Amino acid sequence: MALFSFFLFTMAMGWLLGKGTEKLISRYIDDDQKYSTYYVGSTNSVADLVSKLTVPLTFSISFSLVFTLVSGGFPYLDAVASSTRPVIWVGLVFSTMWLGIRVINFFANRYQDMQIENLSEEHLDKERRRRTYVSIFRRVFIFAMILGSIWIGLSEFTNMEGLGTTLLTSAGIAGVIIGIAAQPILGNIIAGVQVAVTQPIRIGDTVMMEGDWTTIEDLRYTYAVLKTWDERRLIVPMRHLITEVVENWSHTEAHQTCVVYLYVDYGADIDAIRNKFSELVKESEFWDGETDPQMLTVSLSENTIKLRGSLASDSPMNAFYLECEVREQMLSYLYQEQREYLPAERLIFKDRDE
Repeated sequence: MALFSFFLFTMAMGWLLGKGTEKLISRYIDDDQKYSTYYVGSTNSVADLVSKLTVPLTFSISFSLVFTLVSGGFPYLDAVASSTRPVIWVGLVFSTMWLGIRVINFFANRYQDMQIENLSEEHLDKERRRRTYVSIFRRVFIFAMILGSIWIGLSEFTNMEGLGTTLLTSAGIAGVIIGIAAQPILGNIIAGVQVAVTQPIRIGDTVMMEGDWTTIEDLRYTYAVLKTWDERRLIVPMRHLITEVVENWSHTEAHQTCVVYLYVDYGADIDAIRNKFSELVKESEFWDGETDPQMLTVSLSENTIKLRGSLASDSPMNAFYLECEVREQMLSYLYQEQREYLPAERLIFKDRDE
């Protein structure tokens, strides 16, 4: 009971210390705002950090003091120490892990607010690259901290060594267990780190996956979340993004070129169609304003001429809208102005006497 009371006492002291520090910093911020025309962002970040770390830091300090007590810091506690030391050690390890996760999330969020959210549209490529780094490495660090905490926590139990020796009596059994059970998970985690370093895809990229137009919405530990154009979600393992061919439409830059195919009869006025196509593209709000539209005759068949019109926009989505808009307008133009030269089957009737 004395040990439990000591733990509660340290918890209360740590909580009061944390809350007092938070109040002092908040008061300093309020006073500073009264006499200043700008906001001290660095001080606000310290207050936010203190508020987020108060509870886990209180647990960590309390468990540290109690663990010191049962580890020889106070005499005549051999019986108590032998029965409570492992439990207190586990509590200390996991409270420290909780504290570390809070610290990682805090600095990751601060980096995202200061270095990502403030970027303008001209730095879209840099924003996607940084967002990918933060998303993957935040999860990798947290995952490594959790695994390390579990290993350190179990190290206090002396029977674990004998249990491990009994279960894994040979390197062959250990290899089979690791190869069968952990290979998919570890393979995807390693693939996730490779995606973060090499960045074949990034959060926000437009990719074609299984014939679907998708956007990389999030990158997790072992899989990526892809959002389709019709609001569906595709869950793709990380290894698939490394080992398979992925069609990334915005890997190096967001600028996109697409094509519109038209089929007309041999008698159609190609120059008039070409001029109308160029006019419609340049009038659209989705045109990039730099790349001149082109229309070429790419092939012939027995009945039709195939025209290929190229147009460009500043992003894959705008390019898609531009393609659909111009295609629809060109169909309307052909029907109204050159209806007689639309593709059609012709039957020639001849007199038997001829």
